[in-house]
Amino acid sequence: MSSRLSVCFLVAALSACTAQSQEGNGSSAASVVGGQVASDPAVVLILVSDGGPKSHICTGTLVAQDVVLTAGHCVDPAAIGFTPTESKVTNMGSVAEANKAGGFVAVRQAIAHPDYKYIKDTISPNDIGIILLASTINAEPVAFNRAPMEGLKLNGAGARVVGYGKSVDGDNKSAGTKLALNVTISNITADSFSVGDAASGAQCHGDSGGPSIADIGGTPTIIGTSWRTVSTENKCLEGNVNTRVDKYVAFIDQYVSAAPAGGSGGAGGGGRALADDGDGDGDGAN
Repeated sequence: MSSRLSVCFLVAALSACTAQSQEGNGSSAASVVGGQVASDPAVVLILVSDGGPKSHICTGTLVAQDVVLTAGHCVDPAAIGFTPTESKVTNMGSVAEANKAGGFVAVRQAIAHPDYKYIKDTISPNDIGIILLASTINAEPVAFNRAPMEGLKLNGAGARVVGYGKSVDGDNKSAGTKLALNVTISNITADSFSVGDAASGAQCHGDSGGPSIADIGGTPTIIGTSWRTVSTENKCLEGNVNTRVDKYVAFIDQYVSAAPAGGSGGAGGGGRALADDGDGDGDGAN
């Protein structure tokens, strides 16, 4: 079956957990296979854990300095496979770098799209989510696409994908470093499109929620978030399916518009708080 592109680790060693999320006809993507080391300060790693040996990573992008756009399955405990007690993000280049520098920001709230519902062994649509941070990250947010993709003539156009997932398909230990890759957009459907292949490289497990960025009117713009593999055998290099963000402008806007420019935003409403350690220090760690 295809699988979502998230990945599970043991916290200390960053070695692979046996429980990887799987969904529908494909699997969630990990780090960018074939990618190069990236800066992209608005792209963040999302790290959640159960306070013990289990840890899970995804990728996301700042659409405001305290609002992260990601995949719905990255913020759903049912899809992750355990209930997180700690959730945090970093825009540093790797997990190791962030651990050494204390470069994590705590998650305040995580919200999956109201029409997203994880069902095991099925492809769950509306796989998009928002993470609200406890404090801001000093990076320029990335614009997200508001125009229907059908009118942008993007089939066959180039895009750039960024993520912290596996750099070697099948090797969980290769995830955790921010990488980027140039890909070609194809197979645009009503709610998704495809990128990547064996020749150019692809998103992989751990890249879930990460951006596909295209040049629209001279502006680097998020056109999609990494969702799942095309492969029915969870192979990243057969290409990946991204969720179109232009279909979810109203959902994203309600959180971006509530975030004061340059400040910590207060977007209220429902949602799942993946972790709040309650010690008042804002670091999400006990």
